[in-house]
Amino acid sequence: MFKFIKIIIILAVCCFCNLILATSDGIPNSLDRGHRLILKHGLQIQALLFPEFYPPGQTFDTNRWKESNFTTPNTHEGADPQYLTPKSPWARWISWNDIISTNGPYLKSWERSYSPYLVSLQAGDERNIRDTNVIFYFKKTFDIWKNCYPNVINYGNFAGMTWNTDTELTNYLAITKPDMLVMDCYPFRGDVEGGGLKQWYHSLGRFRGLAMGGLDGSGEKPIPYGCYFQTYTLNTNIPLSSSELTLTQFLPLLYGYKFLVAFFYNQLPSNKMFTQLFDDGGDRKPNRNFFQAASNNFQILNIAPALERLISCGSNVWVIADKIPDYVKKWNNKVDPYITKINSSKNNVWIGYFKPLDESFDGPVYSNQLYFMVLNGLAATNTSPNKLKQKIRLDFDFGNTNIKSLQRINRQTGKIEKIKLKHIGRNKYFVVITLNGGQADLFKFNTGAPFVGSLDAPENIFPIEYKKVIIAPVKFFATKFKSPLGYPFAASQWQVSNHKKFKSLIWDSGKTVPTESFIPPARAIPLGTNYWRVRYQNSLGQWSCWSKGTPFIILFVPVEN
Repeated sequence: MFKFIKIIIILAVCCFCNLILATSDGIPNSLDRGHRLILKHGLQIQALLFPEFYPPGQTFDTNRWKESNFTTPNTHEGADPQYLTPKSPWARWISWNDIISTNGPYLKSWERSYSPYLVSLQAGDERNIRDTNVIFYFKKTFDIWKNCYPNVINYGNFAGMTWNTDTELTNYLAITKPDMLVMDCYPFRGDVEGGGLKQWYHSLGRFRGLAMGGLDGSGEKPIPYGCYFQTYTLNTNIPLSSSELTLTQFLPLLYGYKFLVAFFYNQLPSNKMFTQLFDDGGDRKPNRNFFQAASNNFQILNIAPALERLISCGSNVWVIADKIPDYVKKWNNKVDPYITKINSSKNNVWIGYFKPLDESFDGPVYSNQLYFMVLNGLAATNTSPNKLKQKIRLDFDFGNTNIKSLQRINRQTGKIEKIKLKHIGRNKYFVVITLNGGQADLFKFNTGAPFVGSLDAPENIFPIEYKKVIIAPVKFFATKFKSPLGYPFAASQWQVSNHKKFKSLIWDSGKTVPTESFIPPARAIPLGTNYWRVRYQNSLGQWSCWSKGTPFIILFVPVEN
């Protein structure tokens, strides 16, 4: 009886709360809440939407959204039923007026049924945290959200420019305890005051350093950090170039950012700020930057399983260039245990270092693995990434180790590939890589340890290429589950499409039981040529890449009696 009364009290206090409890999914409990939630939801590439400002007769196009490869629609002040669909992630920016209202910072009544799929909540924007009342409302809001929406990342956003001092931001972290530290700074004709590349580099490094200190400033338990990135401009005569857009998406990753939000997606009712993704007020006329962003998002999401499980390490990020930007340090060979020299064709290379967020991610045998990201730092007005391509040579001395190669995540496939090095005597090697302007690759020294976040993709066994299946239902068979880190088989997902690139689906099993074979419903797959694929998930919540789509032919589908 007492337990029943206690439940009623909790419901009364929590008002319209989301009472679904978070599950661990194998995520280490030793991590801070913010990192646990990033691992739960995945690295975020959100985009801020304004559905209420679409031109007359237009509505949010869900197919266009899928084409963009953004992870999560984030709406300004109020979610829109156009994209609130079952099992689809979404995010919300709650206005400061709602934060300080007597009703409290809750979701709107019609949003609440979708709260199990809510990823993040932002409290207001660029508030003055010198004001003790602002700090009070931040703390009150975050406490309510953590109680009511326990699976949701909560945070405030701050101007990257030095409107708030480090001491003020440290105080904000210690008192209000957000899940994440987030800032905005727009380097390319974006900020009304300040801005520019110099300010952007400073902001990226500054907020990284504050978040690495954690909520208490000790550095013992860092929290994740995020940023808005630029998809608008204040000057339509000088539009944002595709290389500038690419740099604004990839460089934060090198600093260790795991939460990106495009500012903004569709056009605002403003004659000063202009979206750079579409040529109309809605989303009917995507331009070159839209497709560049979609490509960048696709590539970033292929390396995301590793980035989610890594954390930036070292005192800074490093640059090799003729002129070293302010707030960034020049790379030297004392920084790295193995790289002795870095040269490039256009002399603008950035490098950042990472270690596993938790030692369990190295697996049971290995520890202290070191990763590094190399970025082509070039971007220019009216210039594509391809026109700023650089060849970058890395020289190594592996000493008495057994290292003779690198590992890299292929940004196009998500697969781990071995990078062979050219031997130049004793334990010395080199490799030449090519990167387009603004793009980056993630590497690991090949010590024999598995690449963090890696999970072998299955291969299709049956039906094989154009195998004639005389009668449905067909039974799919794939290779056995393999996990380099040793985590058990937890789930699988099977799909059928009539398009070899799976642009649309005929049938989807959804997340289902851990199995290496599956039978779809007999009448779910039509006659003719179709394609099938599968992916596996381990108990840590990591998904493998999809298997290669295999064509097969259904010649007969039984008629139901």
